[in-house]
Amino acid sequence: MRRKNILFITLFAVLLLLVATENAKSDVCTDSLIYDGFENVIKIGMDTTGHYWIVTSPTKDYYRLLIDGKSSDRYEAFKSLKFSADGNRWACFAKSNVAWNVMTNDTIFELYCDEVLTLGFSPNSKVLYYVYKVGSQVYYQIGDKKISGNSGTGEIFVSWGAERYAICEMRGDKKIFRLQGWETPPYDEIKPVGFWNDGSFIYIVKLGNFWEIYKDKESISESYINISEYAINLTGTAAAFLGRRTQFNAVGILLSDDYYEPLVSKPYESVSGLTLHPHIDLMAFKAMYNNTQFIVMSNTEYGGGEDIGSPHWTHDGSQLYYSGCATDCFINIEGRRYNLNQMFDRMENFVVKPQSNTIAYSTSSALVVRDLTSGNLYSGIMVDSATNPIFSWRHNAYLALGIINRRVFLMKCQL
Repeated sequence: MRRKNILFITLFAVLLLLVATENAKSDVCTDSLIYDGFENVIKIGMDTTGHYWIVTSPTKDYYRLLIDGKSSDRYEAFKSLKFSADGNRWACFAKSNVAWNVMTNDTIFELYCDEVLTLGFSPNSKVLYYVYKVGSQVYYQIGDKKISGNSGTGEIFVSWGAERYAICEMRGDKKIFRLQGWETPPYDEIKPVGFWNDGSFIYIVKLGNFWEIYKDKESISESYINISEYAINLTGTAAAFLGRRTQFNAVGILLSDDYYEPLVSKPYESVSGLTLHPHIDLMAFKAMYNNTQFIVMSNTEYGGGEDIGSPHWTHDGSQLYYSGCATDCFINIEGRRYNLNQMFDRMENFVVKPQSNTIAYSTSSALVVRDLTSGNLYSGIMVDSATNPIFSWRHNAYLALGIINRRVFLMKCQL
C-alpha cells in the first residue's frame, strides 16, 4: 500500500512538472493570426527590422500586398520591396494595368514610364530614390533631384543623406560610374562598394588580371588576383574585403579612418563568409590554414572544427557568433562554446538575442528557441512551413512567420 502511495505521489509530481513546463513554454512562445486565408497566399516574408509582408492573389493575374496587416489594392505586379534601415518606411513598385506606380507606407503616385529598374532609401533612411526608363532614356529620382542619362543600367549608390550619388552607365561593352563632376574610366570590370563618410566613392576595379580597391580616383590597395567579397557599413566609417594574392595566399582587408592604410590580416589558404560590424571598424570571416578552420575577427583567431559556418554579429554588434562541428556540434558566441547533443547537426539559419545565451531557428514546422545554458527547448504552434527567424529589437523577441493551409501566423518567442 505504501509503495502504491509513493508511486502515485511520484506520478502526480511528474504531471505537475509537465504542466508547469508546458505553461512556461506557452508563456515563452505565442502566436497570432495575421492573415485569415481569404485569398491565395503567394509569398510571405519578414524584414530584419521586424516588419512582415504577404503577397496574395485575389484572382488570376492580380495580386495584393499586405504589410503589417495593411492591405493594398489589386495590382498586376509588385517589384523591389524595400524597407528603410531604421524600419520606419517602406516602398515598392506596383503595376496597375499598363502603368507603374511608386507605393510607399503613406502614399502612392504614378510613373509615366516603360520600365522600372531600381528603388531604395538613403542609408540615413530619409531620402527615397528610384530609377525608371522611358524609351532609351533612364531617369534617376533622388528625393527632389532628377537626373537623366541614355545608357544607364539602373544601378545606383547614394551617400549617407543622398547628398552625393554614383550611377552606373555603359560605355560600349564596359561599365563606368558617373558622379558629380567626374566619372570613372571604363575598366574591364568594376564592383561598386559604397560611399565613405567624407563623400568619396569606394569601388573595386579589374586592371588586366588584377583587382585593386579605389577611393575616388586613387588606388588605396595592393593588387589581388581576386577580391571575392566586400562590405561597407551604413555610415561609411568601415569597409572590409576578402582578397587573394596567390593561389594559397588569401587575406582579409579592413578599411578605416583609424588606419593610415588598409589593415591586412595574416595570409590563409582560403577565406570566405565576410561580415562587418554594424557600427565600428571590426570585420570577421572564415579562414583555413593547414586544413584547420578558424573564425578570424580582425587579427584574433577563434578555433573552429572540421566544419564551421560563417560568422555573424547580433543586430547591435555586441556579440559575434557562429556554429561548427568537431567531435560534437556546437554554437560559439563571443568565444564561449556551447556543445549541442548528438541530435543536432550544425545549424545555418539561426539568430541570437544579444546577451541572452539563447538561439532561435526554424524547423520545417515550427519556430524553436533553445536555451544554451539549460538545454531547454521552447516552441509554439506546429505549422505547414515556417520562415527563417529574426530577432526583433522592436519587439525584444524572436519572430517568424508560419503557414497553415492559407492562414498566416506571426510566431513570437520572448525570454
